[in-house]
Amino acid sequence: MSGILRFTIFSAVILSLFLPSVMTKSQWQRTFHTLPSSRQKHCNSNRWSKECILGKLHKSFSVFDTFRYFLSGSRQNKGDGDGSSLPSSSSMAAPTTSDQMTPLRHMSPVTLPAPTPSEREMWTMKKNLFHLENEPCGMSYTNKLQSESWTTPGEYPWLAVLLYESKDMPHPQLQNLCGGTLINDRYVLTSAYCLSIPKYELEYVRLGEFNVEYFEKDCKDLEENIFDIIAFEACSTIPPIDYDYSEIILHPKYVYHDDVICGTHDIGLIRLAQRVIFTDQIHPVCLPVGSMKSLWNSNDVGANFTVVGWGMMNVVPLRSTALLREKSTCSNALGKNLLQGQFCVDNEDDTSCHGDIGGAIMTSINNDSHNNGTMRLTKTVQVGVLSSIFCNSSTPLYFTSVEAYLPWILEKMDP
Repeated sequence: MSGILRFTIFSAVILSLFLPSVMTKSQWQRTFHTLPSSRQKHCNSNRWSKECILGKLHKSFSVFDTFRYFLSGSRQNKGDGDGSSLPSSSSMAAPTTSDQMTPLRHMSPVTLPAPTPSEREMWTMKKNLFHLENEPCGMSYTNKLQSESWTTPGEYPWLAVLLYESKDMPHPQLQNLCGGTLINDRYVLTSAYCLSIPKYELEYVRLGEFNVEYFEKDCKDLEENIFDIIAFEACSTIPPIDYDYSEIILHPKYVYHDDVICGTHDIGLIRLAQRVIFTDQIHPVCLPVGSMKSLWNSNDVGANFTVVGWGMMNVVPLRSTALLREKSTCSNALGKNLLQGQFCVDNEDDTSCHGDIGGAIMTSINNDSHNNGTMRLTKTVQVGVLSSIFCNSSTPLYFTSVEAYLPWILEKMDP
């Protein structure tokens, strides 16, 4: 018998003697379960016979794998391995149980700083900024022959009228308590005060309004009073449209003040329930972004700006010119320092009043290339939101700066 065969038989004999001492009865039976039952009984009583030894040799690979399994298990129990040396389940005769596996090592959690603003908010801001910079806005024709104060239909097509109902009245009627401006096809910019007036609830946002006293039924009798120019202009335009809204957004730091100024961080947005279809009478105003930002400088004391609104008694919007005042002058008149993001202008014309809270103060550039003699095309940028409660010529008008709150506006505008 050759040396290799003698070594193989000797190894099988040694393993057959060793394994029963370390294997349970069930494991031993599983290892040799393919032997006939009669042969198993014979080998149990006479394991040195040639037949039994050759039978064990047929299972040598399974025996070696089982023996390697026990050796690796003993090394694991001694803590010499990390689980990487374990054989694959396909090469082992016995299955691996959960208590025989090396526990997974848990890494210490790494805390990353929260993005401020988040990536989603930053993407929203960039997208909205791109649209505001590139979409048509602030375009209107003005009559160079008109008076200083009277406006014409469609001259300020971004003006919005906020209509409210009283919560205390059993049969309330719509009341015009505030104004706003259309800044795109979904959002109206206004004062936070206008979105939280005590005992009043906002019902609709009216766009395309001009004459608040003339309605469709009044226009039928226009022929009897043909010299009523204001009525004629009102009836020659498309009727205004009342829009429902889906969301009201107040600045999170807004605080109401029962004072000359409505409050701090007095700015808010109204998301309309449906997109606005632009017409000659309904069109958004520009905000101070991109190249239009250069038109506004909060330190440009004495600069002329335009304030437009219905006030409390006017049936059509009136225009007034306002001069930017120094912050010290504003603070002295107010009795306290102005906060960052606030500025004031004089109110000599006394045209803006309660009905104009939330309205706009604007600056414009004229486009002489679109000049046809009596009409010229202008582009208007809104620089502030009216935040004054009282209206008299001795008290300046206070505004919330649009530029100071542009990041917040861009963040809150969803498609």
